Parts: sequence; structure tokens; C-alpha cells
Amino acid sequence: MEFRENFKDKEITFELLASELEIINNLSFIHLVMMKFDGNEIKCGWFQAEGNDKYILVELSFPDWGATSNAKAHCNQCIGQDGSIVSSYKGALVRADPGHIEAQSMEQRALSNRL
Repeated sequence: MEFRENFKDKEITFELLASELEIINNLSFIHLVMMKFDGNEIKCGWFQAEGNDKYILVELSFPDWGATSNAKAHCNQCIGQDGSIVSSYKGALVRADPGHIEAQSMEQRALSNRL
């Protein structure tokens, strides 16, 4: 999973390989960031360049720059350089999204919306 911030528009965009093994945990993490920092999902879909793998894109907006900055810092702390959620944080995902219901819903929305 990769993410990039757009402080001007108070947004963070996440890109995930649709076939990655940790897709549900990663989507649960995005849901947790959205809840923890009062974010709103403004874009959720998938894209694919010809001949390439399918990717899911989720874009969140935040109410102010402070929330955006805190969300980015949280992502920096919890997403390793290889794009995976640090193992010590995975327990929080279960508490934030029991049964991964929100993650599965996000995955369905994304895969039904080509960008």
C-alpha cells in the first residue's frame, strides 16, 4: 500500500494492489484513519493501465490541516517502508473494524467503480 498527501486540499490518497494478500487489513487501516481523524471518503474505485495489475484507490478528505497532518503522521508510523501495516498495529484494526465489515464494503465499492 502506498499513500500520498495533498495538504492544499486536506486529502490523503491510498493506492493498493487489488490482488495483494493483505488487502482487507489495509482497507481496515484506511477505515481506521478515516474514523480516527474525522475523514470522509471522497473517492473509492479501481484503475488499471493496459497490461498492468488492477489497483484500488481510496481518497480521504479531512476537516482541517491539523487532522490531515496527524493522519499523515499516523500513516508514516503504522505503514512500513514496504507498504505493509506494522505487525504491532494489526490488533487495532480488529478493534476498529470487527469482522472487517467496513473493509469488505470498501473493497466492493472500489471494485464496482472504475476510475
